[in-house]
Amino acid sequence: MAPTTEICTLNLVAGSEIGDPNNAASGVLKECGDVLAQQDGQQTFQFGTTVENPGDLQLFINWDAKSDHEKFMASDTYPSFVKTFSTIFTGDPQIVHVDFEPAGGAKAAMSAPVTEIATFYYDNEPPEDSFAGAKKLVEALQKDGQNIFGWAFGKTHEVIERDGAKGKGNVLVIGWETVQAHLDARQTQAFKDNIHHLRTPQVKAAEVHHVAILNYQG
Repeated sequence: MAPTTEICTLNLVAGSEIGDPNNAASGVLKECGDVLAQQDGQQTFQFGTTVENPGDLQLFINWDAKSDHEKFMASDTYPSFVKTFSTIFTGDPQIVHVDFEPAGGAKAAMSAPVTEIATFYYDNEPPEDSFAGAKKLVEALQKDGQNIFGWAFGKTHEVIERDGAKGKGNVLVIGWETVQAHLDARQTQAFKDNIHHLRTPQVKAAEVHHVAILNYQG
């Protein structure tokens, strides 16, 4: 069974450099990763700051199921985990869970040099054929010769909202060589001819950014 991916978005405190092993933020992520690795049902832990705003950090934590994350949150270990982790961020984290398809697609996308993270917002529920639409777009880009490392798509467990839209959303992840490679792909005729399969009239809002994802090293 495919894992459930927890996506946690938060704002780093000033001076945080997650890629610098001598920086406090890097040490906190390592410490928190050590705790996560001991939890039942936890598979992998990845993280990265967004290219567009390096102060925004995203965590990508794979669990066997959402219930495994919930068990961790209810455990005696969780309060100290949050206390340690909260030293490197401000405000309230935003958390969603997504069951990505196809199997292995998210792993491939998040192993690329840069990963596009696109979130689509709807009123109530996304259309049932949303995955088929995303697949048509990606396959058209691949047929056009675009170098896509991997891709995956899934519906959020949670209700999310943006610009007046409120309901469960969809998340698309695509692995690219560079941000520019993604931007160039958007200018192709293949993209223009097929984006309507993804950006259907039911999409009320969308947000796209890029993350250079790092792997937790135990």
